[in-house]
Amino acid sequence: MGVSYQQIQRYENGGSMLNVENIQRIAKALALPATCFFEQERQCYAAEPETPYASSEEKLLLRNFRDLASKSDRHLAIAVVRRLSRK
Repeated sequence: MGVSYQQIQRYENGGSMLNVENIQRIAKALALPATCFFEQERQCYAAEPETPYASSEEKLLLRNFRDLASKSDRHLAIAVVRRLSRK
């Protein structure tokens, strides 16, 4: 971004405000929509990476995983997949 670590600390602590250009640059670097920084309750995720080698089932699994609301649900889903993958 071309700013000092001190300036980043001011952003983090609320001492300075980010301008629109820098918000857009950060959002682009994180592959997130800039609106993620303004919506309190909404969970934001990076755009789904292009994985031409992933099957439609794998993509569906990832989309559904990202829709899980709670951290405990995500941990449970991971545990189930791990358990099922051990034959």
